[in-house]
Amino acid sequence: MRIRKIAEKTGAMDYFRERMNQYGIGYNLARYIAETIFYATKMDKRMLPLLGVIGTRSINNQLAESDIHELETLSQSLQSISDSDIEIIADELARLLIEHHGYHELLILGSSLTKLWNI
Repeated sequence: MRIRKIAEKTGAMDYFRERMNQYGIGYNLARYIAETIFYATKMDKRMLPLLGVIGTRSINNQLAESDIHELETLSQSLQSISDSDIEIIADELARLLIEHHGYHELLILGSSLTKLWNI
């Protein structure tokens, strides 16, 4: 919550993102969260659609039925992927995320979810 209050100040988000990128914290956290979600999805195929619904509701939005179906299809695909492939995908996703302007908000949400479920 403190980070969220700081992030609401003018210019704070840019400063926050720059520092996270400078020290590699954003990348490491994004990769950890992605790996956690992918491994959880590999264990339970309902995890990814559930996270999609939770994530969109946290930003006051809803997933369309087609989006939920796509997440279910992706979950089924993750069931057969090796652990090394999961690490590669998580690495690529983390690299893409840190280039996104608002990725710190995704990291806050992902961190909250992993903490909530003691992952």
